[in-house]
Amino acid sequence: KVGLHNAKTNRFLALNSAGEVYVTGELDGDQLPSNWGDAIITVTQFFSCKSGSGAKCRSCPGATKRSAHDQCDSCNAGYYLKDNKCHAAACPEWADGTDVPSGCKCWTGYYGTLTPSRS
Repeated sequence: KVGLHNAKTNRFLALNSAGEVYVTGELDGDQLPSNWGDAIITVTQFFSCKSGSGAKCRSCPGATKRSAHDQCDSCNAGYYLKDNKCHAAACPEWADGTDVPSGCKCWTGYYGTLTPSRS
């Protein structure tokens, strides 16, 4: 927690109960009253998350729920969620290919179409 003090003007920045920023009267940087909670600001780290296609997140958790950049809470078709990241689903054991997004082909004697889906 910090108090934001401007040494040049000898004032603090504070927030009122409506969340509006205001400037205090003149106070030295070491004179912030201990009971003056609206001038004490908690510094938090913000983690970004960009959704998109492919291995990017289909959707992101709210900003207060993230503990790292690009954490996902859902994935695009062909990808699964593990440890808040989207990973390409592997081809089934009876098909050739690296993973579902890049394409899988059924072995001889097996029939069907493998298409990515979302769960």
